[in-house]
Amino acid sequence: MIILTLLISLLHDILK
Repeated sequence: MIILTLLISLLHDILK
């Protein structure tokens, strides 16, 4: 799912 990937990407950005 694209939404899932987007969420993960956002999470990674915040974790950075």
